[in-house]
Amino acid sequence: MRQLVIIFILIQLPNICFGEHAKHPLFDHNLNYDERARASYISSEQLILDFVQQLIGFLGQIPTQDKNQEDELASLKNNVTDSLLRMDVLPAGFTNTLISLFEDTHQGVIWREYIVQKIPEVIGKVQGDDRKTALGFLRKVSESTDYAYAGTALIGLDRLYGSHPDLISPDEIARRARAVLISEQHSEASKISALQVLASHDAPAALTHSRSFLQGQSPVMLKISALATLGVVGKTEDRTLIERYAKSPEFRLRTAARAALRQPVFKVNLRANE
Repeated sequence: MRQLVIIFILIQLPNICFGEHAKHPLFDHNLNYDERARASYISSEQLILDFVQQLIGFLGQIPTQDKNQEDELASLKNNVTDSLLRMDVLPAGFTNTLISLFEDTHQGVIWREYIVQKIPEVIGKVQGDDRKTALGFLRKVSESTDYAYAGTALIGLDRLYGSHPDLISPDEIARRARAVLISEQHSEASKISALQVLASHDAPAALTHSRSFLQGQSPVMLKISALATLGVVGKTEDRTLIERYAKSPEFRLRTAARAALRQPVFKVNLRANE
C-alpha cells in the first residue's frame, strides 16, 4: 500500500508543483489584456526554477502568435522582465537570451526597444563574460540606424555611466552621440536622444548642434529638443535665436522657446513680450 502511495505521489508531483504555473493567467490567451497585465507582476515567492523557465519562454512569444496587440504583448513581457531582474541572481544565460530576442526581428519593434532599455540594469547584475557581452551589445546598438534603437542605447550608456563610471567614459558617450547627430541615416528620435545625452557630456558640441538645428530646416520635434538644450547650455548670445521661436505660430515651438527663455542665463521678462 505504501508503495502505491509513493508511486501516486511521483506521478502527480509535476501537477502538484507546476500545475498552478502551467495555468498561470499570464499564459492564458483567452483572458483580456488587463487580466493578463495584473498577472504579469510576478512576486519573488513565485520565481521558482520551473516557472522562471516558463517566463523566459514567454519572452520569446511572437506577436503574431498571441491574441493581444503587439504593444500589449510587449508591455506584458516588459513587466515579466522587471520581475526577473529583481532576482538576486539572474537566470543562467539571461543576458544572451535578451540579446538573441533583440536580434530576432519577428519580436517586433516595441519589445526590442524594451530589451535595449533593460540592458544597463542587466550589466549591473552580471559579471565577467556576461557583462562584457551586454556592454558590447549596448555599444553596437548605439550605432544602429534602425528605428530609435541608437538613441535608446545612448540613454542606456548614459545611465550606465551614472551607476558604473568605471565601465564607460564620458568621452566615449559623447563621441557616440555626436556620430548619431551628424548621421543622415539615423532617425529623428535617435537624434533627439543623442542631443539630450550630449548636453551632459559635451556641452559645447551640444550647443553647436542645437544652433544648427534651429537655424536650418530640421523637424519640429528636433527643434524643440534643441530649444530645451539651449535652455541648459545656451549663451546669452543665443537669446535672439530663441526669441524668434518664442513668436512662432507653431504652439509647441513657441512653448519650448519661452521655457528656454525663462532659464537664468537669458533673464527675459516674457510677460512684457506676450
